[in-house]
Amino acid sequence: MDIRIYLKESGKMKKFLSLILAFLMLCTAAMPVFAGSVYPAASPVPEEQFEYGFYYYVYSDEEGSHVNILRYDSLAPITYIPKTLSGIGITDIDAGIFAGCSEQKAFSVDDDNKYFTVIDGVLFSKDGKKLVAYPKGRDDAGYTVPDGCEIIGIKAFYGSSIPDNFELTFSSSLSRIEANNMLTLGKGAVNVPASVKYIGEYAFDGCAALVVNASDCEIASNEQYNEIILCGEKGSAAEAVAKKNGYPFILIGEGHEHTYVTAVITPATCVKDGSLLSFCPCGQTEETITTVPATGHKWGAWTVTVPATETADGGCYDVVVVGAGPGGLGSAI
Repeated sequence: MDIRIYLKESGKMKKFLSLILAFLMLCTAAMPVFAGSVYPAASPVPEEQFEYGFYYYVYSDEEGSHVNILRYDSLAPITYIPKTLSGIGITDIDAGIFAGCSEQKAFSVDDDNKYFTVIDGVLFSKDGKKLVAYPKGRDDAGYTVPDGCEIIGIKAFYGSSIPDNFELTFSSSLSRIEANNMLTLGKGAVNVPASVKYIGEYAFDGCAALVVNASDCEIASNEQYNEIILCGEKGSAAEAVAKKNGYPFILIGEGHEHTYVTAVITPATCVKDGSLLSFCPCGQTEETITTVPATGHKWGAWTVTVPATETADGGCYDVVVVGAGPGGLGSAI
């Protein structure tokens, strides 16, 4: 700051203005300087580390040191969860880091790990109350959530190689199914037990109907439920969510009349039969499977390849246009 004060040749005035000048200079010295300032160095970016297939970094706060796991990369069929990483206990795991681990068949946990355990190859919290991660490469036909499990955690089944007809049996102790599991449990109705009081966004995918048996079950709404029929009692949370968001809804309980809907299990092709599932979304009737006959070949128009002349025959071919595979199935004459 450039301050210039021109003083007249007056003793008292000169002394007064000198005091003002000194005061202004003190104020200027106390002001922050921006041009060419030297600021404190930014905190260094934590160094990424790798151990047991985990990429992670260590950080500290007022509560101590922690491990933040970024991703997992291993082709091993068994994923080992150690007691610590860099000597620090692993307190939390985002199951989404295992998505895409097609070779993963089971988990294994160090006996001294204070936060996680394994039940039948599936990763749980130490007390067994939370299902943390289902092996992503496991292709069993079904799984039974063990008694005592209260929560299916976020992304616990996300990215799993479970078949389309996977049968998941819920425990009577289950109270929450967290978000982003994208559970594909066949083409029919999924019957959620009355013990479940919360269903997160994108918890289910692919099923035609979701039967909610608890009238006070909270359902996190999202556009994915536009393709799923919600079923519940009159005045239930399921009905309120359906009405608010325009989702299809079927009443169950008193006053319910069975309404049968169909879903394609296997599309019919030219040479193979398909199958069709028929059921009432309430889940209180048996599902029936009907065979859909093969469609048979459908031929396109003839295409001339060699025009006929007065002295020579010509040629042409026809192509199957439905169900014959890439390029169709042709015959030449």
